[in-house]
Amino acid sequence: MPTPLDAEHLPTLFLHGREDEIVPIETMLPYHQALLDAGVESETIIDEGAGHGWLDAAPEQVVGWFERRL
Repeated sequence: MPTPLDAEHLPTLFLHGREDEIVPIETMLPYHQALLDAGVESETIIDEGAGHGWLDAAPEQVVGWFERRL
């Protein structure tokens, strides 16, 4: 996580598998919260059954993320 975080940080979408053992979800959650605390737009998509890898929902979620910012 970059420090310090400030409002200049780009909006961030996190896609994470709850069962990820390579990058545990506990590493993403504080980053997401720090962005929110700094006033940065941040959103999380969590796949409860996924591990480390591409999430099935990723294509739709990533496209939607960008479309909402147009």
